Amino acid sequence: MPELVLNQLYTDDGQNGFTLQLLEHGQPVADAQISIFRKTHGAKSDPEPLRLRTDQQGIVVLAALARHALFPAKFPALFSTLAQALSPVPRTEYLASAVIMKEGDAEVAWHSHWASTTFSTR
Repeated sequence: MPELVLNQLYTDDGQNGFTLQLLEHGQPVADAQISIFRKTHGAKSDPEPLRLRTDQQGIVVLAALARHALFPAKFPALFSTLAQALSPVPRTEYLASAVIMKEGDAEVAWHSHWASTTFSTR
């Protein structure tokens, strides 16, 4: 079964971002999509989920900008102006989710293996 591992969960306050790693049977899963859903307390609506692809080690990095507003780490310059304009972000809950699809056999067309983890910022 796949698993999503959130690194720096208890050792880092998130100011430097977070690393998520997708594993299956203990091995990294490369080039897989991970969706990040956000729910900000007090917000009228939530943004579209972030959709990121893992690297060869099964890793995606979320950069922390504007006090816990998470963005894909590949594009920090794109968000730096926006991050500076934002006021401190209220508590936000996150759900990271990945689905690994494998071709089935004669009885089943496809097998889906799901992994997810949740975390929040305060």
